[in-house]
Amino acid sequence: MAKRKKNENLAEQLQVKPGAKVALDRIDPDFTGGYEKKSAQKISERNSERLRALQELMYAEHKRSLIICLQALDAGARTAPSATC
Repeated sequence: MAKRKKNENLAEQLQVKPGAKVALDRIDPDFTGGYEKKSAQKISERNSERLRALQELMYAEHKRSLIICLQALDAGARTAPSATC
C-alpha cells in the first residue's frame, strides 16, 4: 500500500466503502495522519464527546446502527474509547 499523504482528507483515507474488503496487514501501523500525540489526544477527546452525543441520537431513532473497529498495536486497550463500548 502506498504511503498516505499527510494533507489528504483523513476521513476519506480511513473510510471503508460498503462491500470493500480490508486487508489489515497492508495498512501501515505507523500511520499517524500527520498528528503529534498531544494534539491527537485533544482531538480524540472532542471526537469521543461528539460520538457519544451522536450515538444517543442514533439509539433514540431506532433505525440505524454503527460499528467502529479500533485496532491496538499491542492487541490491548489501556483506556476504553467510550464508556458505551
